Amino acid sequence: MKIFSLVITALFLSQALFSQIGGLSASKLYSQTAQTVDFKTVEFEPGFYHLRSNSYWDSDGKRQNIYSTPDSMRVVSGTYFRFTYGILPDLESGFTVSSDFSLLLFGLRYHFYHGNKSNLALIAGAGWPMGNTTIDERVRSTSNIPKIGGGLVWSYDFTNNLSIDATAEYMGFVKQTEHHDKGGVYLYGDLGYYVINHQLQLIGAAAYQITIDNHGSHRVFSLNPGITVETGKHFIVVLSLPIDVTGRNEVKNTAFNFALTIGID
Repeated sequence: MKIFSLVITALFLSQALFSQIGGLSASKLYSQTAQTVDFKTVEFEPGFYHLRSNSYWDSDGKRQNIYSTPDSMRVVSGTYFRFTYGILPDLESGFTVSSDFSLLLFGLRYHFYHGNKSNLALIAGAGWPMGNTTIDERVRSTSNIPKIGGGLVWSYDFTNNLSIDATAEYMGFVKQTEHHDKGGVYLYGDLGYYVINHQLQLIGAAAYQITIDNHGSHRVFSLNPGITVETGKHFIVVLSLPIDVTGRNEVKNTAFNFALTIGID
């Protein structure tokens, strides 16, 4: 039962999709981008994810089977929706919600530094568990306590076709949890290169996440190859294949993500 509980929690909470500050636009996969949505413009993004896992890393970082038989596997699939609005020329806000409305993520970004190649932005946000289940309020589980946090985003254009985005975030719980979680640090980096007249972007992304509680440190390092297809004027197709490479006290996930970003003037 302990391992089963670990699987259910980690499959949902360890993914970059629901760990980082939500509701904000991005130009690649894991990381945010320093640039904001255009003033008075809306971005709407429906997305789909599919995760598979049959192993985890123990407290020594050694890989172990979750189930007694190697042919058993945990599969999780779902959808989400993101809404982002350009409040001011350098300020955007939005939210991401899971399709069953069990989780709501809110985000705010301010693009404060404009350089010829380098750009910086501050981000802040919160996450609210919405429910759709029976909750015992006496148990301060991480699944029913809100989180708040902030971070810094850096974007750099090497050329017109080659660019990098990097994000550093901290998210912490507003109340003490039953396992005394200390919050989490999330680091993301995405390198993208455009081909075919700026219509196809090839992306290599990486993520490192660490949280600490009574059971020690929980760490996972993930790689995420993917593409964006930008053949339309008001939409972008995003495809990626994230995979957890190494970790500690975390489930090893392999996933597929799809998103359709739609711009509305």
